[in-house]
Amino acid sequence: AAATLAADPDPDLAGVPLPGHAGQFETATMLAMDPRRVREPRTERDHDPFRTEIVSGARVEITDAWSTFDGYTDFPHRATAALGQRLLDLAIRDVAAALTSFADIALPGGGDG
Repeated sequence: AAATLAADPDPDLAGVPLPGHAGQFETATMLAMDPRRVREPRTERDHDPFRTEIVSGARVEITDAWSTFDGYTDFPHRATAALGQRLLDLAIRDVAAALTSFADIALPGGGDG
């Protein structure tokens, strides 16, 4: 789903960061699934303390870095239930496609697994 998120031309997904921890992606999906589990008010910030450009298109984490800040990445205040449902739909579609591809792999010797 992260690759889809990065490549999807849908304007609703423009600027949604790759999944981090308790940021826009996770908060949006929780708002779609069970909004009671999202702590309000959500903190607002204008930068992601863990955004790095070490590897393009990927989030690189540093061991124990979570203990140095407030426990979430990117922008939870930008999350909406509608965005969360869109992200869940993409994840479900992509996981289903991956499982279907995996099931279609011919095993050596023709066995069923």
